[in-house]
Amino acid sequence: MTRLKATRKKFRMKLREVGERLNLTPAAVHMAETYGIQTRRTAQKYAAVFPGVSWQMLLDDYIGDSDKHTPPPQKPRSTR
Repeated sequence: MTRLKATRKKFRMKLREVGERLNLTPAAVHMAETYGIQTRRTAQKYAAVFPGVSWQMLLDDYIGDSDKHTPPPQKPRSTR
């Protein structure tokens, strides 16, 4: 479980509620929960929804976190 999802559940909020506060769709929030938050800017936006939660607490680190989802594979670049 990503830190975002754990935080949302701790605050007993629905995907829809978080999305409404950030002007995002529930699907967009779900994607952030599935793949985790990787950038400071995104973490800051989501942290604004949860009082007392710093943006650093929402950042996910995939290295060594075997219970989390991994990001989608990157498409190979063409070598022309």
